[in-house]
Amino acid sequence: MVLPPSEEAVAPFVIHDLGIEKGEHLKRICQAWKKADAVVQRLKEQGGKYLKIAGHAEKFASQHKYTIHLRSKSMESKVEALEQQNQDLRGEVGQLREQMAQMFQILTQTNAAVTALANQSAVGYAQVNYASRPPPRNVRDPPYGMLHGWNTKSPANEEQEQQNAVNNRPVFNASSGAGPTEGAGPNTKEDPEPNTRHRGMLPPL
Repeated sequence: MVLPPSEEAVAPFVIHDLGIEKGEHLKRICQAWKKADAVVQRLKEQGGKYLKIAGHAEKFASQHKYTIHLRSKSMESKVEALEQQNQDLRGEVGQLREQMAQMFQILTQTNAAVTALANQSAVGYAQVNYASRPPPRNVRDPPYGMLHGWNTKSPANEEQEQQNAVNNRPVFNASSGAGPTEGAGPNTKEDPEPNTRHRGMLPPL
């Protein structure tokens, strides 16, 4: 605190003609010094507040700058990690596409081979197997309901028909004088009693 000047210090500057000897001028000087001291004290207080606020602001600014720097570093590291994951995913997607293309090519080749084998089997069955083998059970030719292949001509069927015709042709018995008998083949025996069996019948002309 600044003290006002004493009377001894002010005495050499007192002008007696103006009536300052009564202390009016000294009183004013003391009041001025007191006001100046109050102003200085107020400036100190306000300056301290301002300095304190400035210190807090500077500290906050430095801390905020440090926090922003840390956040920016963290964001940069996260962005780098995401970019790396993106590159890895792109590589995996490319590999999957290549594998899918290879699988599609293999499936296409397999399908073509299976189709060719199926066509060959169908043609071979139609040309060889189906012609020589009987059809499935309960298969009949429309529209008469006859068994499948009943009118199909084959060497075996023709030979069987010829044999049946030879065995079933009528045979004349000259000794008995009887007419032709059906069902008598080349090994048919003569009737031992033709007269008693065909009694009353005239011999053929």
